[in-house]
This record gives sequence, C-alpha cells and structure tokens, in this order.
Amino acid sequence: MTIQAQVSVYPQVFVPRDYDVFAGLDVDHHSITATFTDHDRLMQSLRLPYSAGQLLNYVRKHFPQQRVAFVYEAGPTGFGLYDELDAAGYPCLVVAPPQVPRAARERVKTNRLDSRKLSTALRGGELKSIHVPSPKYRELRHLVQLRDTHVQQLTATKCRIKALLLYEGVPGSPSDKIPNCASSISASINDIRARWRRAKQSWP
Repeated sequence: MTIQAQVSVYPQVFVPRDYDVFAGLDVDHHSITATFTDHDRLMQSLRLPYSAGQLLNYVRKHFPQQRVAFVYEAGPTGFGLYDELDAAGYPCLVVAPPQVPRAARERVKTNRLDSRKLSTALRGGELKSIHVPSPKYRELRHLVQLRDTHVQQLTATKCRIKALLLYEGVPGSPSDKIPNCASSISASINDIRARWRRAKQSWP
C-alpha cells in the first residue's frame, strides 16, 4: 500500500447502475433514519438506534444477495459510520449538506424526508462524496489539534500570571520564561499572599 493510500481515502466515481438498492441515511447522535429505494420505487423507511451493527444486520436480512450503497450527510457524528460500513464491504458516500438537491421553497424538514431525498439523489447519480480522511490521518489531526489547544491555554495562563504579578508590583524581566523562573514566581505569589494577610489583619 502506498503512503498516499494510507493517509487518505479518495472518493471514487459512483455509478448507480452498479447497485440494486440505495440507502439514504439521516444520522443524529441517537438514531439513524434510513430510506431504501431500488431503481423503480421507494421500498421502505425506518428508524434505528445509532448503531452500524444494527443497520448492517437489517440490510443483510432484508436485502440478501443485493448490492446496497449508502449515503449520509457530513456532520457532527463524523466518519465512524462510514468506517464501519466500509469495513463491512459496502460503498458509502459522505456528502456535504449544500450539495443535496432540494426543491424550491421547501419548508417541511423531517428525518424521514431527508433520508428519502438522499436515497433518491443517490439513485439518480446526483451526489458526489467529499474527501474522507483515513482513520490514521484523523487520529494524527486530532492529536495536533489537541496539542495546539493546550499550547494556547498554557500561553494564556502565562500571560494571566505575568499580568497579575505586574499589577501587584512584581515586574518580570524580558528574558523571563515560566519554566526557568518558576521558583521566583512562586516566591512572588507567596509574597502577595503574605501582604494580603497583613492587610486583612489590619482591617477594623
């Protein structure tokens, strides 16, 4: 496997005639609303708990020996469902919500209607999958983002400590670094505490 294949998963061209059943999935944190269509008609719609295992069991039971393709909109649930469907050998498109065809002046919006739109649009070849990063790439990205967040929080904390010390009359030198002057900062904080206690004792 090449490095490029390990880093990301590039969407392939979806050809509707290569499949028998088209499953549109409207996914939220707690459930999956699925609508299944074939080349001629709407077959059925149902709601399942958010579980790729239950969805796969349903498909294997009701559509045996049929080629099933899935699609759902990218959102806060991420790519976990995509990973499990792909691992089970089923093609799955993850599409950007603005790319899903919608009727003009459409106002009624339900999970069942959304899943049906996805299913019929998939059957008509109207959808194109977004770029889906591989699990290893996503893990690395999360690690980098987490490190950046912690660095920003640490920097903000350092600034707040230095601002407090300066406000209390304890200026730091331009070369001060928090790891190198921890003892002096600790002494300054202890001095501030001592002054606070003395001031409090002098209160009437």
